[in-house]
Amino acid sequence: MDKLRNSLKIKRLLEKSLAHCQQGQFLEAKLIFEELLRIVPNHPQVLTNLGTIEIQLGDIERGISYIKKSIEVDQKQPKAISNLANGLLEIEKFEEALQYYNLALKLDPNFVDAYYNKARALKFLQKYDEAILNYQQAIKLNPQYSKAIVNLGFLYNELKEYDKALEQYNLALNINSHSAETLYNRGIVYENLNEFKKALEDYNHAIELNPDFPDALFNKAILELSQENYEDGWKFYQARWVAKKLSYLQTSKPELLDFDVNQKNILIWSEQGIGDQILFSALLQEAFTVSNNFILSIDRRLISIYQRSFKKFSNVTFISSKELLNETAYDFHLPIGNLGKFFRNSVEDFKKQPLNYLIFDEEKSMSLKKTFKNSKKFICGIAWKSKNEEIGPDKSLSLKQLLPILKLPNIDFIDLQYGDTKEEKKSLYDEYGIEIKTIDEIDNFNDFDGLSSLINSCDFVITSSNVTAHLSGSLGKKTYLIAPYSVGKIWYWHENRNVSLWYPSINIYRQESNKSWHAPIENIISDLKDYYGRKN
Repeated sequence: MDKLRNSLKIKRLLEKSLAHCQQGQFLEAKLIFEELLRIVPNHPQVLTNLGTIEIQLGDIERGISYIKKSIEVDQKQPKAISNLANGLLEIEKFEEALQYYNLALKLDPNFVDAYYNKARALKFLQKYDEAILNYQQAIKLNPQYSKAIVNLGFLYNELKEYDKALEQYNLALNINSHSAETLYNRGIVYENLNEFKKALEDYNHAIELNPDFPDALFNKAILELSQENYEDGWKFYQARWVAKKLSYLQTSKPELLDFDVNQKNILIWSEQGIGDQILFSALLQEAFTVSNNFILSIDRRLISIYQRSFKKFSNVTFISSKELLNETAYDFHLPIGNLGKFFRNSVEDFKKQPLNYLIFDEEKSMSLKKTFKNSKKFICGIAWKSKNEEIGPDKSLSLKQLLPILKLPNIDFIDLQYGDTKEEKKSLYDEYGIEIKTIDEIDNFNDFDGLSSLINSCDFVITSSNVTAHLSGSLGKKTYLIAPYSVGKIWYWHENRNVSLWYPSINIYRQESNKSWHAPIENIISDLKDYYGRKN
């Protein structure tokens, strides 16, 4: 009788705990499973469910230990084994996770979720072909499995197989046409194909379905800005804080929403990368002319240049962005990226754009020019890589890819690239006899003041989309910018314009497809040869 009552109690508690799980009440379910574990310490279902809940609640290691104990009791539990693999996937133990997914699939060859999650593990391991096969198997077993279809589309997009990505997203939208996430991801693919109208339609539709969708709002902003629809773009640019996980200033002081204030102290603070800080600094002269006092918080490497460049303004102080500032020092604050919505709302507004607004150290520049005094060749500063973790590889070149330019006669090339370039330059010299000269006294990464003088001492600059491009453009130096076709191209390099609105001294040379740098390099060579003719 006691055994029967115990059995009924266990059954009742299991039903109750599972009901809690179905309602998302995991803490309540956990308490019941812990009570069950005291009654039946080696019950496989209790151990598995308790472990799964622990993983759900974030205690992954503890959850894994419970499920492993369950499998020790009963090795023929494909669902438990798959849940264990899911926990290992969460803590990035991908190889071990694969072993358990394979074991689960051996026990149940039709286990759809195991194929799906195994594909995710394979993707993390960059085993893309195997990942695709496992996504496809999951979809074959369940043609309505939209999660697998969307993830397969996402993988194809990362691999730049855009037609295949579109096919998957269209399939997913046939299953659920109201998925804001799928519309957003399809919009990314259209944007990567430079089909901007279709991309914008998808972003707008996603926002209609989910008005608080930060990624869709931000991508719409960037697309509008790249199309030079500035007023519309700035409206949605505020979504960058959530979409890009940027750190917003922690302060009780209000953000400046209108420049129609007087005799106030305004903190303008840096955000995003140093390139963005330089870009939006073109608008500082217009900001500083109003009757207020300013504190500009910027990357410390820019301070000496900015002090020289804006010395005619007595109402501004420059501090490092690392410096902690007491709130009593200012009345309002303004992220530097918000300057755009005040001063650049149309192409017409760019008539006020200065040719140059940063000023190099003349004495330093003259000293550097003496280094090249014996050269009868043109001096070309060159930078070819971006260190941006997200899109850097898509907008970077190798020196070997630049060989058609580097082989041109009558040019000496000066290294403006930040980071360690010694091995790549040595390899170029050993194989081709081409020297990229290093100016040892300038630290291209830490000494931006020295780098700006070095840039000025060059006749012209050739660069990929990186900090060097921003510095060169802000100095008004003649610059040839090599930009990617779509992936990696940043909004301020425009879509249909070959001379930058933001930096009038920069000419833009774009890829004609995502896979080749041939066209921009050949176009630069053609223009350089024309430039030689006019100079000589």
